[in-house]
Amino acid sequence: MLDYLRQVFHVLVAESRHQEDGQIAELRVELKQQVAQVQNQYQQVQTRLESHAVTTQHDDPEHAADPVAGILLADYGEYEDEKPDVPSLVDA
Repeated sequence: MLDYLRQVFHVLVAESRHQEDGQIAELRVELKQQVAQVQNQYQQVQTRLESHAVTTQHDDPEHAADPVAGILLADYGEYEDEKPDVPSLVDA
């Protein structure tokens, strides 16, 4: 009886390990996909920073020193002193 229980235990452990190995393999694939996506996003940001730094060098030397701020500000207005055209509730 004890030998039978040992065999059952070993079978259960082997099945559990097999399932864990499968889950680990799935997680590795998912992790590789996420890493590739982050690397792609990083490359896009890096390219955008480099291209923005080149254009701002010639346009405005004051903002060329900080290309990240220039890009972030470009989303809302060309530079800090420009505000987006958003209607205010006071004007309504």
